[in-house]
Amino acid sequence: MPRPVEDIQPDPELAQLAEAIATGNALAFVGAGSSKRVGYPSWSELLDHLEGLAIKVNPAAAARLQAIQTADGLLRAQEYKQILGEAVFRDAIVSVFGPTTPQHDDFHEHIVRLPFRHVLTSNYDGVLESAHLAVKGEAAISFDIDQWDMSSEFSTSLTDLTYTRRYLHIHGSVLRPKAIILSQDDYDARYVHETRAVAILRNLLTGHRVVFIGFSLSDADFMYVLRNLGAQLKLNTPRHFAILERPDAAKIAAIQAEFRTKYHIEPIFYDPADDHAALPVLIEQLLEATESTHDAANNALTVDSVNTFVGELLADHPEAREAALQRVPSALAGQVGGLRVIGESLGDPTNKVDAEIDAVFKYVDQGLPEVAIEQYAAIQNKYAGSLTPRLQYRLKANIGTALYASGDDKGAADSYLQATAIYKESSAARGIEVLGHYLRGDTVKAHELAVSLCDDDPEFGRG
Repeated sequence: MPRPVEDIQPDPELAQLAEAIATGNALAFVGAGSSKRVGYPSWSELLDHLEGLAIKVNPAAAARLQAIQTADGLLRAQEYKQILGEAVFRDAIVSVFGPTTPQHDDFHEHIVRLPFRHVLTSNYDGVLESAHLAVKGEAAISFDIDQWDMSSEFSTSLTDLTYTRRYLHIHGSVLRPKAIILSQDDYDARYVHETRAVAILRNLLTGHRVVFIGFSLSDADFMYVLRNLGAQLKLNTPRHFAILERPDAAKIAAIQAEFRTKYHIEPIFYDPADDHAALPVLIEQLLEATESTHDAANNALTVDSVNTFVGELLADHPEAREAALQRVPSALAGQVGGLRVIGESLGDPTNKVDAEIDAVFKYVDQGLPEVAIEQYAAIQNKYAGSLTPRLQYRLKANIGTALYASGDDKGAADSYLQATAIYKESSAARGIEVLGHYLRGDTVKAHELAVSLCDDDPEFGRG
């Protein structure tokens, strides 16, 4: 019998996972274990099914095929495809992953309800899309990674907070059988000879925290992703999470060490007994935890709402309006008991670019300044020709901060001074100019500007 949620005591890692999901910026990466709940096979079961079909076609190959049962799954699938032929091989996969009854269960609806930004899956079926329709009341926006126009739009819109959730099938889906990835040559074509899929995955895995759900340590598919992830990220602490069935007690410490140091992933283990009954309980627990965090956030006042009020109140007084927009949010947070003002976007309340700039800065906080620089450049290109001087300044200044975080003092100085050459109408901007000259080694100029700034704004830097 599944245990009630309250009987599962959260550990520190689980609390960290709930907090990461609650931000609304994490991605879910859902594997075959999720779909097995409604009758679909695991990858090993799929391979066994294909082996049986191959032996029926060529009984003489039985001994050879049985001898490779412990080989890498990609190589096994390659052997079966060679015997069955391309068309029969793919038809067999589609017949296995067609719609089931029921098409999903409560577990999948809980995953959909979790505030993931987007959902990636290595599954071929439409289980998550079915759950999305049931929960949201509208069809999911879903596509395969090799539908390049949609994937390109998706990849370049990750900082757009108005861009709604997408479901990305990284290894194809039954709707497009020819694009399904299972055999060795399929993988080579998608990830070795084709660079776009790798670039998209790298962008996702380095730019977001990812939660792996429904995988096992024996999934060749899962381990392939992790091997690439480990090579791409060079972090000191785990960045992602993987919800995995608990291994033998003697192996737990070694697996934790490997995942944390080699893959930068924090494993969250659950008891696989009773047909994985603890997994949906854990997901439900995460849902409750993230909903509690969301409820607390509802007591916060967003900067955008404060800016809208100030902008309308002082619409006919642009200078006073700009000054108020810089001071009111922090003043409210400090003076009104129990009120939190969240976000840091200043200026034009109708401009969503501020929110995108703020959303990107988290990459610097997470030790990924190079990702932030790429995303800021994408924002510049996206809004080229329509950015106000203040927004151009914000982008340049934030690029400077990212460069500084990466150890490039000269690049940071150049970017800071480019920013203040465009816009210097606030004390904060003048402070950035001081820092730019200081990083260039021009301490005389930096001191001169700093004295002038303090004379004009004696309270600057004292908050």
